[in-house]
Amino acid sequence: IKPTDSSGSKGISIIHDESQLKTAIVKGGNFSRNGIFVCEEYIKRGYPYIIEVELYVEHGKIEMIAYTISLRNKSNEGLLPLGYLWSSELPDGYKEKIKNELQRIIDILDIKAGEMNSELIINEDNEVQFIEIGPRAGGNMIPIVLSDAFKFDLVRAQINTALGIPSGIKEINKEMDGKYCLYVLHSLQSGRFVDINIDDKIKPFVYRVNYYREKGDQIEAYDNAWNAIGMMFLHFPDTKTAEAYYLRLDELIKIVVE
Repeated sequence: IKPTDSSGSKGISIIHDESQLKTAIVKGGNFSRNGIFVCEEYIKRGYPYIIEVELYVEHGKIEMIAYTISLRNKSNEGLLPLGYLWSSELPDGYKEKIKNELQRIIDILDIKAGEMNSELIINEDNEVQFIEIGPRAGGNMIPIVLSDAFKFDLVRAQINTALGIPSGIKEINKEMDGKYCLYVLHSLQSGRFVDINIDDKIKPFVYRVNYYREKGDQIEAYDNAWNAIGMMFLHFPDTKTAEAYYLRLDELIKIVVE
């Protein structure tokens, strides 16, 4: 159950019985202006991660595409993103299949230009199931880290496209130097934000931190995207190093709250 006019997993609930419907709608109403909700079948994943795809369309064709493993929180039934890893190592054939399906949808909708973001899963029958396709750049500063990875300013490209100026997207360097990662800084408990403790093993890979909150601010437990404390940018030299740390970021990066 989710409101049609929200984002960042705000107001979404998974229900297992009709008796839970009213509670889900009341919760979702706190994040909705129009009061309209979508009721969707919950599809179980076969591939363990939600896949996020950032793409750029020019003249009706996909000119850039980046496949992302999206790490989800263990609580709240995995609805909230905790981090992203580029580029993802997907099963054979899935990148091509996903791109072809996205291009088919772009053709049907007659989308001509601009950045887009999509979330999808591979179900238990190894089929691609789209969760959503947004006619916009991804949230959580995704265009910023991809600009770092591709050495190309995606934000400027999007502004150019909106103004009718050539985006230059075809000039993009599609080979990333290693693996790039975004991690959502968050706390599982509410309180006063005291500090952030970063394990020495992960520090060499951190190249930028953007804070939404300052030390001393009151913060809330991370149960929706508004409660994020900030974003941490990491760069790993290779897949082996990324895999050694990516799934342990919640152990290596601790928010101190009192």
